[in-house]
Amino acid sequence: MVHFMRESERCFGSQSPHLLRDMGRAAADYNMTTIYRIFFKLGSPQFTLARAARVFGNFYDTGELEAIVNEKGHAICELRGFGEPAPEFCERLMGWMEHLIALTGGTDLHSSHPRCVNRGDATCHFQGY
Repeated sequence: MVHFMRESERCFGSQSPHLLRDMGRAAADYNMTTIYRIFFKLGSPQFTLARAARVFGNFYDTGELEAIVNEKGHAICELRGFGEPAPEFCERLMGWMEHLIALTGGTDLHSSHPRCVNRGDATCHFQGY
């Protein structure tokens, strides 16, 4: 997948500067039409984000995603042990998280990626508030 993201960005990135985040948003949209759509219908952003982090392993055979802070108006997800750390995957995951929160009613979202293994940190943190 990382190779696909890199090639997509190489070929289309100049035409679509947010391509990787858009891929993450598309993944959140796709999940809304599958078995996980119940999370979107039943829950708040906090409920949905906690469950989505738990099912991360259903989509990836490496790494663990955990919502380490998950309260109204503030969330931090931590990604640990992802087999092939790549800034492209981090951008995709940011898009996924942003759109997931928006799909479940979150508004006026501000997001950041303050910690990243690609910048020398032990884990990646994805923050939304």
